[in-house]
Amino acid sequence: DISRHTVDYLRGSSYPCSSDEPVVMVQHGVTIIRGTKAEGYPFLNDVPAMITLISVAVKKKLEKYIDPKNGKSLYVDIKEKEDLRRRVRLVLLAIIKSGCTAVVLTPLGCGLDGHPPEKVALMFKREIYRVGKGLPFLQFAVYDETGKFSNFRVFRKILTRPDVHDP
Repeated sequence: DISRHTVDYLRGSSYPCSSDEPVVMVQHGVTIIRGTKAEGYPFLNDVPAMITLISVAVKKKLEKYIDPKNGKSLYVDIKEKEDLRRRVRLVLLAIIKSGCTAVVLTPLGCGLDGHPPEKVALMFKREIYRVGKGLPFLQFAVYDETGKFSNFRVFRKILTRPDVHDP
């Protein structure tokens, strides 16, 4: 009964990478064929090496509040935090199973009015330590807009090893 399944896909509830259930999609052999936004997205003349693309959907609309003591954004419902933590762990496990030797990660769900960046960075840090063994080289690509609140500074503070000599 294809029609029964089509309705679910159109609603987004059964799409393989929806925010309903934590699912990670791994696509090997992806070729980037366009240049950067600054260049006007031109088609590339040369063919770069193929990459593996790992995708996960996160809940976009969630309830948060600002902590009056420190001004940080926090979850109202702990279930939303736990759901994102499960997705972070799934992404890290997919990275291990993918066989990639290096990975560029994004601040998952931290876009406009998204998940609290401090909480997401801490989730990544804890899950990286938890999953740890077998992870390849990881790098985060975080947009930094000068003069505005920066997820970059939050992620850098939480994920960078301190430059302190341990005697």
